[in-house]
Amino acid sequence: MQLGWSTVDWSEISKRHAAGTLADDLMEIEGDEEWVCEVEDWYDSAATWSSARQIYETLAPHLSPANRRHGDASLAVCLGMREFDDLDAKMECYIQVWAPDRVQQISQALEKFDFAELQQAYDEHHTADKEDLIADFDELQEYCEQWQRVLSEAADEGRGILCHCG
Repeated sequence: MQLGWSTVDWSEISKRHAAGTLADDLMEIEGDEEWVCEVEDWYDSAATWSSARQIYETLAPHLSPANRRHGDASLAVCLGMREFDDLDAKMECYIQVWAPDRVQQISQALEKFDFAELQQAYDEHHTADKEDLIADFDELQEYCEQWQRVLSEAADEGRGILCHCG
């Protein structure tokens, strides 16, 4: 199963949600529209997402308290360990619905996250599993850094983010 991520015009999805048309409007989109744009060059599947989440869950207890706070406020959210529906839309197939202020908070926390410390924890505590879809730390970091790119762009533009499975 693939995961899709889109940046959204929050005022527009709020209006559509209030009108009761948001879920149908999202299902009818063909390509990008100004109010919802699929993130390009995205490398994700539910299995990769789950693998990254399992690695972070294993390594997080080995991080310093400050770095753990930054990771839990960013990576744990991006990897679905904490889910938010800031619109209270309760739409089937939408895993995360983040308002622009949450996008800003997650982005700022991820900017402060120390990947060098995570690599040290990875080197000392990660045991490869044949089920791991992430081959090594560089791949894990590359996977996580795509989040920073998307979060930074959305935060700069004042947009929200939706994650959907499909």
